Formats: sequence, C-alpha cells, structure tokens
Amino acid sequence: MSRIDCNDRQALERYDAFLQQSPWATFYQDRGWACVKNNWQSAYFIYEREDVVVGAVSALSIKAANGHPFIYCSRGPVIDPGDIAIWRDMLADLRAYAQEIKAFYVRFDPELAADPHLVQFFTDLGLVVRSENLPLKAFTQPRCNAVLDLEGKSAEEILMGFDARKRYDIRVGLKHNISYRQGRDENTLTIFSQMIDSMSERKGIAMRDKAYFQRLLTAFPTSCITLAGYEGTDICGALMLPYGRKMTFLYAASLDIYRSIQAPNALLWHLIEQALDQNYTAFDLGGVFGLDGSCPLYAYKKGFVKQEGITCYIGELDLVLSEELYADFIS
Repeated sequence: MSRIDCNDRQALERYDAFLQQSPWATFYQDRGWACVKNNWQSAYFIYEREDVVVGAVSALSIKAANGHPFIYCSRGPVIDPGDIAIWRDMLADLRAYAQEIKAFYVRFDPELAADPHLVQFFTDLGLVVRSENLPLKAFTQPRCNAVLDLEGKSAEEILMGFDARKRYDIRVGLKHNISYRQGRDENTLTIFSQMIDSMSERKGIAMRDKAYFQRLLTAFPTSCITLAGYEGTDICGALMLPYGRKMTFLYAASLDIYRSIQAPNALLWHLIEQALDQNYTAFDLGGVFGLDGSCPLYAYKKGFVKQEGITCYIGELDLVLSEELYADFIS
C-alpha cells in the first residue's frame, strides 16, 4: 500500500509538491482541505515511477447516517486518466484501506470532462459511474461549473465574451465610486460572515458559518476575502481561493442595499481582472444545479461563460465494497 505515514514529513512534502505542479490537482485534494473538513479522518496516498511522483490521492472518511464509514476523495484522485497502471494501483490501495476501516464505498469525482470513452474506462476498472444519467442535483459536488477561460486573453476580450446584459451590469457598477479592499484579518472575516448570515436569512438557504471560513483561511494562506464598499459601507464580498493556475470564486455574499449600482457584478469583474493580472488561466465561478432558467445559479452564471459554455465533468466514480449498504445509501 502506498499510504503515507503521517509522521513521514518528507513524504508529505513530496505529496504537497506534486499537487502544486500537477494539472490534475485541485485544492480539494490538498492537505489543507482536511483541516477545513476537520471532523473527517484523513489518509494520503502517493504513487511513484522511477522515483518520480506520478499520482496522489487524499482520502477523507466519515460515518454515514447508517453508522458505517465511507471514503470521499473529493475532486480526486490526482492521476493522469491515461495512466491505467497507476489507476489500478490506487484502486487496489483504496479498496484495502476501505476494508481496513470497514467503509462500504469509496467515492471519487475528478475534474475530468464528461466523455463516453472515460465512462467506459472507469466502468472497466470496476467503478460505478454516476454521470449524465442522473439529475444535476444528485451529486455531492456540482457536476457542472461555470469556468471562465483567461488564457491568452486581454481584459477587453474577456469582457466582450460576456453576454450583453452582463457587460451592461458591469459597466453600471464601474460608473459608481465602489471601493475594494482585501484582507484575511478578523475584522474582514467578521464583516464577510455577517453578510453571509444576512443573505442566508434573506434567501432562506443554509450557509457556512464564521468558524468554517476561518478554517479555510488558515488552511490556505493564499486565500483571501475581498469586500466592495459604497459610501462608507461594505455591501458585498467574496472569498477567493487560488490553486495551481486557477482562481476560484468560492463564496460570495451581498447585502440587500444599493442594488441598482450593480456592486456584486463590479466586484466580480474586479476579481477577474485581478486573476488575469496574476497570470491565472482559469476563473471558476462555481457550480450550477440545472442547465436552464429554473436554476438561479445557471441563470446568473451562464452570461459570464457565453463563449466557453458550462463545463460538465464526468461525475462520480464509486468503488463499492458492500452492495447492500451502498444501494440503501444511494436510494
């Protein structure tokens, strides 16, 4: 088994270094994510070929409502989908680890584009593939995201790629004296968390609490909160998480004031320009749970990715150890 000993600092550093340069890596597979999800148990696996790291996976486990543990490799593994040998080794290790902790299934959901050949590949490896056959709300993480391509583009080219309404809203915001400030300090976190709470109450949806955001900022030192202010009042904000060559618009909130000045859209544009200046090649606006107007997130985000379209991933790949427990859990 290629599981890393938690006391082996050198191996852990090699894991971290591999993730920082792998095109298959996301922050969900970073060891920092286990600090955010601090009620889950963590295990890390690393794969080498001729003393070079070629694959890795973070496996977090927790007990399900049925009292049995399951393993979730969120947005993992970090393995080239064309490297069949490493995939086989990884699945053998995760099966053995699942048996060791008595988990009834292991879930993967890598950020790989939906593709019938990949579906067949993973099916042949013995995985249950939950993909386009299921409604978008059926997945642990969104299967479809709005990902803006920044590579090789100017700010003007990106702006002109938005639909006309989004361009108009951004330009309205730019006409007003909206100020921006970034921070990771207690005061900035408190203001942002209060915005989240206000929006949660206003819209009747459950949101993350301040302690969660604090863990996230602590676990990922490059993450930060940006607040937009107008006439001396902070009116909207966003928590950004850069990783690899992608900037993720992870959480956002706004107060129900000064709505006509389009501050949230102006803030988003400010952050896109910032990501472009810092040479990120992608800007992830997050997931959608429908591909029509019935999904408010889709209705809002689609205008920013008019050229790229919504990015749809393969979905979930489940390694099942107990058919009975799995069938009951999924149903």
